[in-house]
Amino acid sequence: MNYDRKDAALKLLERALDATAKVFDETGTIWEFYHPLSGNPELLQRKPHTDYNTPFKDYLGHNPVIAMARLYELIND
Repeated sequence: MNYDRKDAALKLLERALDATAKVFDETGTIWEFYHPLSGNPELLQRKPHTDYNTPFKDYLGHNPVIAMARLYELIND
């Protein structure tokens, strides 16, 4: 968007939103964050030396899905 490449931003957003939707279909939850290569979020290790080792379920605090959806709408207006 900053480089006036709405076409590129739209492709990235579509892929990210589609990947988020796919994981939601598979797991039934919105995750705090996702695997960078589309793997299972439950296999990620964020703090391996604590009890909070995997991403939280149904947590939007660090998840950019709302911002991505708003940006997607902005591009398509």
